[in-house]
Amino acid sequence: MQNKYIEAVEMLNRAQDEFEKTRHQLGVAQCLQRLGEIHSMQNKSSEAVEMLIKAKNQFEQIVDWLGAAQCLQSLGDIRRMQGNYNESAEMLNRAKEQFEQIGDQLGVAWCLRGLGETYRMLLKF
Repeated sequence: MQNKYIEAVEMLNRAQDEFEKTRHQLGVAQCLQRLGEIHSMQNKSSEAVEMLIKAKNQFEQIVDWLGAAQCLQSLGDIRRMQGNYNESAEMLNRAKEQFEQIGDQLGVAWCLRGLGETYRMLLKF
């Protein structure tokens, strides 16, 4: 939040290493998710996508559906920013369904907002 991305990435990488040493899968997944978000804020889409996919897979392994849905939502948002509107809609719909299943109405609302933006962009082309 203070635009100290280099420091944040360094700390998150160190934390991830520590979580991996102690086999704390949730901690690893959360670090990967935050790293993906930071890369996205820096317009490093390929790095962001890589981290978020790893995080999503990790969340799914430990049956943390909220974390997995949040990663899907972020991936959908990145795909929209890249102009990959069909992929964006697919990911946001999957995230919305997961949020619905776990009863997270705010997550559903954010996905609907993202879907609205995605469909609006699709109509331009």
